Amino acid sequence: MAEVTGLLSRAEKSEALISSIEKEIQQLKEGHVDLEGSEFITPELKELKTENSKLKYQILHLKRSLEAEQAKMAAGGGDVMLSILGRIENLFEQVIDSYSYCTVYMVYK
Repeated sequence: MAEVTGLLSRAEKSEALISSIEKEIQQLKEGHVDLEGSEFITPELKELKTENSKLKYQILHLKRSLEAEQAKMAAGGGDVMLSILGRIENLFEQVIDSYSYCTVYMVYK
């Protein structure tokens, strides 16, 4: 009889342990558990968590910047795109205009 009671006690403890492990696994899957106090944390894992936090911050910052730029473009007349070729053309026009002005100024001087 004592043997049966011992086995029942061990079975109950095992079932409680299994239930506890299942809950912990579910929490880990959902990301609700912080493992900072755990023995499973390695320096590499800490480094990866830090890098992950930094990357999430950068993503958030880039999304906000992108939204701000899109709002500026929408306020400026719709689908306005910056054109490198257009900027280069404007730059050359300014240089040519300033050169023409200098040439005309020198001729009349």
